[in-house]
Amino acid sequence: MAELRKYDAVTTIYFPLIDFGATDFETTPVAHAVGDTKYNIDGAGAINTAAAFVHEGLGIYSLAIAAAELQGAHVVITIVDQTGPKAWEDQAVLIDTYGNAAAAHALDLDVAWAAVGIASVSGAVGSVAGAVGSVTGAVGSVTGAVGSVTGAVGSVTGDLGGDVLGSVVGSVASVTGAVGSVTGAVGSVTGAVGSVTGNVGGNVVGTVASVVGAVGSVAGNVGGNVTGTVASVIGNVGGNVVGTVASVVGAVGSVTGNVGGNVVGTVASVVGNVGGNVVGTVASVVGAVGSVTGNVGGNVVGTVASVIGAVGSVTGNVGGNVTGSIGALTAAALDDLFSIDSGNTYGGAVAGSVVAEIADNTSISAAGVDAIWDELMAGHVVGGSMAVILNALVPGAAVDMTLGFTSIVVT
Repeated sequence: MAELRKYDAVTTIYFPLIDFGATDFETTPVAHAVGDTKYNIDGAGAINTAAAFVHEGLGIYSLAIAAAELQGAHVVITIVDQTGPKAWEDQAVLIDTYGNAAAAHALDLDVAWAAVGIASVSGAVGSVAGAVGSVTGAVGSVTGAVGSVTGAVGSVTGDLGGDVLGSVVGSVASVTGAVGSVTGAVGSVTGAVGSVTGNVGGNVVGTVASVVGAVGSVAGNVGGNVTGTVASVIGNVGGNVVGTVASVVGAVGSVTGNVGGNVVGTVASVVGNVGGNVVGTVASVVGAVGSVTGNVGGNVVGTVASVIGAVGSVTGNVGGNVTGSIGALTAAALDDLFSIDSGNTYGGAVAGSVVAEIADNTSISAAGVDAIWDELMAGHVVGGSMAVILNALVPGAAVDMTLGFTSIVVT
């Protein structure tokens, strides 16, 4: 007889006893004596069993096997009468154990699903309708198709080395390890995605609450809006930003294309150059504009508070008024004002200059001459003036004086 029993577990075996020298079962109960039943574990030697057999009726007997008597892969139980003549024919029961790495079969048949590793499943698994509590060991590979898993899969501790080509309709509570690739569509991910190392080839239709780490590159367009804050963009934004950028706190390295829309808020500072044109209106520039290399083709309608540096040239007209003060004019500037020859200084005014034209074209009326001669002498005390010279005249004395370019001696 052959039996299958769990490794290191108490059990009971059943067997018939046949009358000695006959073929009938031993229906008349026979007495058990020490030594009539022995066990042998993996051929290590026969040992008396702890229990005696019991007649169950109709020639069928039972024997309780202790746990220690099943601590092997193969156990042989012998039932042999020690008296003579014998009361029954010799009997033996062969037992293979299961449920332990040291047993004949490591698979534990007492659980609903195996808690040990399944090396491979080559055929197709049609469906698993019940619940799979857990798979603790590694599932090497599933070559065939798994039709459907209706119940819940508690946890998968090991790695899924192959691909899941079908659909996962229910919820996956968590994936601790790495997911190599997802070829089909992922309907929704409710929990947190720790990291995505590869590329997301398809579209993210729903909302991404936050991206804590760095986003290497976004090759396609972001069609929707970014409602939250983008902490920093280190690389380039190759495409267009069609919507509104509320504010840029950090530095914008360069803007190669055109800014087609308006900048409604404040630009704190522009360190680099603005290579293109500003077509719209710049409401105000609070800080300093370092330099304007090109031309300002349009009009400056408002007020320019001050220009500290040099203004190279003003080709057009200054239509309005200069209300403030001009601090100073250099000698060269005065020469340009009073002389038609820009190579002369103020003292070298020539014909055609402002000074020469005033001298050549100014005349004094008769009333003006009378007013000069009627002017009182008091107060006219500047040395060399006509008033001082006339005042110094002494009757009978000679006076030498120069009027214009003529020397006159009066006696």
